[in-house]
Formats: sequence, C-alpha cells, structure tokens
Amino acid sequence: MPNDPLTQLPINPITYPMLLYVILGEEWLGERRIEDVAEKLASSGVSVIQLREHKVARDIIEDARKISIAIRDCRVPLLINNRPDIASEVNADGVHIGQDDVSIHTARKILGKNKLIGVSVHSVEEALLAEKGKANYLSFGSIFPSDTKKSIVRPISILREIKRAVQIPVFAIGGITLENIGLITKEGADGICVSRDILNREDIEKRVREYIKMLM
Repeated sequence: MPNDPLTQLPINPITYPMLLYVILGEEWLGERRIEDVAEKLASSGVSVIQLREHKVARDIIEDARKISIAIRDCRVPLLINNRPDIASEVNADGVHIGQDDVSIHTARKILGKNKLIGVSVHSVEEALLAEKGKANYLSFGSIFPSDTKKSIVRPISILREIKRAVQIPVFAIGGITLENIGLITKEGADGICVSRDILNREDIEKRVREYIKMLM
C-alpha cells in the first residue's frame, strides 16, 4: 500500500491492510454503557474510535473520560467529533472536523502539533486543501445511502481521484456494510468508517471480527 496509515496514525501494528474506524454515539447504545461498548470495540481490534454525540459539552466530556479509561490499555486512538476544545480538555488523541466546523488551523492551535486531525471531504479540491492544511487523514463520503447521518451519496470514482491526489490516509464513510464492503476495498481506501452496522448488533465483538476478516 503506497500510503501506509500505520506510519501516520498511532495505532498498534496490525496484519490487515485496511483500518477499521468506528464512530460511536449514544443513538446506538440502548441500555448499554458507552464505556462498555468502547472497551468491546477496542479489545476486538478496531483501529480508531471517534466519539460523536449531540450533547452539551459537559456530558460529552464525561463520556469521553469514561471511554478513555475503558480503552487505555488497548492503545486505540480516541477522537472527538467537531470539538477540539473538548479533545484538549480530556486529552483525547485528536479531533475530526467537517467542512462547516472549525478550521484545521484553529484545531491545531488548540490541540498542538502531536494530535490527530481528520477532515471530512467531498471532492479532490477539498482533499488537497485539507492536506495542505496539515490534516492527518481524510474521510470521504457518503459512499452509500446511510441511516446514521443523512448526506449526499457521491460517486466512488471521486474516492479513486482523491487517493491519487493526496499522500495522507483516506477513509471511506457512509452506509458501509459487510455486504457492500467489497466495492470499497478494491478502490484503494486506507480504511473504512462504520457506525450502525457494528454498533446496532447484539454481539459487537463478533461483528468487528467479521469486518476485520473482510479487511485482511
């Protein structure tokens, strides 16, 4: 793989070529505690966990701290969606921002040079700007229709173009399942972002292992 994300993301060495990035939010918890779900994800082999919640800051901070404690022995990065201030407060490993969120420059000023900053992009132009701004990785989508976050479905050909244009890791996101993952693996993405198809399962660990098997 020409752009090895293992050299840019602080994760354990793994034997499969694509990374599994899980976006964790309260909508999929049911009666489960968020820290227990995070621990199952981390111990089962996911590469990155992003906390994405629509709560007041103090509640996101509380959940982030619970997760940090639960996964601290797994060496899986915890990123906070859209809130570099909260990421700094809880000493998370970084932040993920969208096109309408704070700028990469602002996030970097808050977090410092050693934290991860991921950026959602929808075109080659946005990808190149994010790379120029020193983003650590990109996510592109929506690849397929998604029930988790309503967004425009974009041609997978743009994913190929972005991969050719940038040198940082690119994750595919949006409506990804075990049934359609094969359409992504052949496009050269460095990893996939999943939420519903893992978290909306009774046996999370089993589902993670099934994904990892597909990514090998």
